[in-house]
Amino acid sequence: MSEGKQPDSILSAALKQEALDKLLASCPLCQNRQGSFITSVISESRDAELVHARCSICQGALVALLFSTGPIISSIGLVTDLSLEDVSRFQHSQAITEDDLLTFHEWLHHGKSVNQLLKYSS
Repeated sequence: MSEGKQPDSILSAALKQEALDKLLASCPLCQNRQGSFITSVISESRDAELVHARCSICQGALVALLFSTGPIISSIGLVTDLSLEDVSRFQHSQAITEDDLLTFHEWLHHGKSVNQLLKYSS
């Protein structure tokens, strides 16, 4: 490898596309088999890629993780209602803490209003 050159990805473009094509062979929501997905790479590393795909027919979305484990490429897909922007934003947000969960539990238990919850979160 020459100096300054990025390391080659374990996930070649052809293998990534093949794995994504298999995962998106049909929409999990409307069962459309036309392969009409709008895909965007959210993030990638040497051996993994996170992709957001939206069906152009029903507007359903899928977040997929493509990753390499040796010579095998695996994929995991999750149906979601998140937009590409939502996924990007949540990917870099802080994790929910135990205190957050306890506060939410208390809010549910005491029947507080949504306005109070929104006030707490800002």
